[in-house]
Amino acid sequence: MFLAALQEKVSKEPLLKQLAQDVVVEVHAHLQEFMRQQLPKLYSHAYDIKRKRIFHQIEVEANDQDQKRRRSSRNDWFNEIKTAQVQANPRYVSHCPQIYLTLLKCIL
Repeated sequence: MFLAALQEKVSKEPLLKQLAQDVVVEVHAHLQEFMRQQLPKLYSHAYDIKRKRIFHQIEVEANDQDQKRRRSSRNDWFNEIKTAQVQANPRYVSHCPQIYLTLLKCIL
């Protein structure tokens, strides 16, 4: 902002005008050198941040899928137990809720 306004502020003074132009040229040269030296580091840092974010997203999704798979496996297992109990002894079904709760406590 200062450099942009500098030209206008010194436009009425010819000696200052040339000095301001020289300052702007020098600042641009320093900025270009700084960017040339620092850009590879900035790119590397940005790449590392992006890579870590992607790995974190993959980890979160993998954990979510693992939880869903475990839930599904538990449900399938309970359904198999229900089916087996009904087929083995239909009168035993009335005692199943307590068995299910006991099994659920053991699993969870």
